[in-house]
Amino acid sequence: MKAPATFLRTKPENQESTIRRNVKKQVRTFLLPALGFLTLCSFSSPSVMAQDDSAIRTPRQACVNNTIKWGYVDDAGKLVIAPRFDQTYSFSEQLAAVEVGGKWGYIDKSGNVVIPPQFDKTYAFSEQLAAVQIGGKWGYIDKTGKVVIAPQFDLAQRFSEDLAAIQIAHKWGFVDKAGTVVVAPQFDLAQRFSEQMAAVQLDHKWGYIDHSGRFVITPRFDDAASFSGNMALAQAGGKLGYIDKTGQFVAPLQRNPDGHYPNAHFSDHLDPVEIGGRFGFIDKTENVVMPLQLEGVCGF
Repeated sequence: MKAPATFLRTKPENQESTIRRNVKKQVRTFLLPALGFLTLCSFSSPSVMAQDDSAIRTPRQACVNNTIKWGYVDDAGKLVIAPRFDQTYSFSEQLAAVEVGGKWGYIDKSGNVVIPPQFDKTYAFSEQLAAVQIGGKWGYIDKTGKVVIAPQFDLAQRFSEDLAAIQIAHKWGFVDKAGTVVVAPQFDLAQRFSEQMAAVQLDHKWGYIDHSGRFVITPRFDDAASFSGNMALAQAGGKLGYIDKTGQFVAPLQRNPDGHYPNAHFSDHLDPVEIGGRFGFIDKTENVVMPLQLEGVCGF
């Protein structure tokens, strides 16, 4: 009898929408029927820490948990950076955030510390900048570790299309790379810009804004995800499917006979999987592409 298989969740951004979490769960459960019953690990699981999906697809390395410390393996499963960190994030723009002694810094792909651990919390680099927390507030640093946007935000997300979502007094807006607020904090939740649009929540409904903060799709969805390939997953009135950039449903998702949704637009990279206490990676065709020999992994 085959051992149960467990997918390892990747850590979402601060405000990843519930639709992405719920549908990803259904999608990933659908992916491996041959491997047995699938369950998702908790976000707070101490054995799995990874960055948000869009930040961790690029690097061809994965985290490996060697009981207490973390290191890195390449896509063949070979150990390339010895486990010596308390926690790790996957690589993004050639750097990875690591925790040592309660503080976060960044290493390069040779394992060299390029930004000494000094921050309370961090995000992955995106568009040459990374969000960091200092003294309870979030700001941004460059790849030398220099603070380029002073810590002043309650929460902050990564840059995308030269803008980043920030939270002030429980409301979300957007800043540019000079730290100038270009979209005033006014939204309950916000996601990153993608294809010139960002999903934002206002009065419990989701819509989409452009770079100026103007609504191009009025808030009317119960939940919504970022655009990709000119479509975005959205839900309204019990209807779940893909919308176009006018906000019209163009491709409703259909459940399979087993009640799950097919894998569409969600996973174009390798997914981590546990089988009998061993960890590896599978591709979209369910082929194991990394040996099941690690004690813990982060997604690519």
